[in-house]
Amino acid sequence: KGTEFLLKADITNAKLEIEWFLCDMLNCNRIDLYVRFDEPLLTSNIEQLRQFLKRRKNREPFQYILEKAPFYGRDFVVSPAVLIPRPETELLIDILKNKTGIRSCFEVGTGSGCIAVTALLESEIGECTAIDNSSAALHIAEQNSKKFNSNNINFMVMDFLKEIPQGKFDVILSNPPYIMKDEMKNLEPELSFEPESALTDYNDGLSFYRRFAETAKQLLKKEGIILIEIGDSTNLFEIEKIFSSKNFSIQVHKDLKQIPRVIEVSTC
Repeated sequence: KGTEFLLKADITNAKLEIEWFLCDMLNCNRIDLYVRFDEPLLTSNIEQLRQFLKRRKNREPFQYILEKAPFYGRDFVVSPAVLIPRPETELLIDILKNKTGIRSCFEVGTGSGCIAVTALLESEIGECTAIDNSSAALHIAEQNSKKFNSNNINFMVMDFLKEIPQGKFDVILSNPPYIMKDEMKNLEPELSFEPESALTDYNDGLSFYRRFAETAKQLLKKEGIILIEIGDSTNLFEIEKIFSSKNFSIQVHKDLKQIPRVIEVSTC
């Protein structure tokens, strides 16, 4: 019945989402839902399921309802104050793990902190400065830092388009707002629940790339690099032109779907 209810609301992944929700609620595996099918749910469980169905019908993201989202094999705390971590963004960490001699990082737009925390746990990085223009987002990031004992992250409220931190870093990491303002009205309903400032620069989607090109030489140590995510609809040619005009070289990394997903920027 729950699956039919969500399918009518155009939730195509309905059955799987209900299974995931029940597994989380009952602290069991998916196979248990069918092996133990004859066990009745408590009244409180049924009410929880009803509330989930109502919220999901309104296209509220599954991750916000569960208050967690997976990233690189770990469940991170999320709320509507932060962007939901995407599997595609894990490519940033994959690239980072293959680099040597990188000890410090600067992350722009940390949100849930999933990139900074994972970078410390999975690579040679020993310290990180992570900024966001939202104090509510940094509150979530700090929760995740404590959850995974990633203590060497300095979280700061900062608007990167207007200011930069002191010091130099081996790598700059970011999944910046890259959706054009004009494209916002065409997004899927779930995205309306995510923080708008984490999705768009309220301009042409290129503001942060320009800012990286302007400030990189101040922020990077010698032989430092920038790893930045780009979007499906982002104009890769324009981004390459932004960095090449400042005498940077660019390497494009594709995701598992062979879509350009991350650019690696370094000095020529």
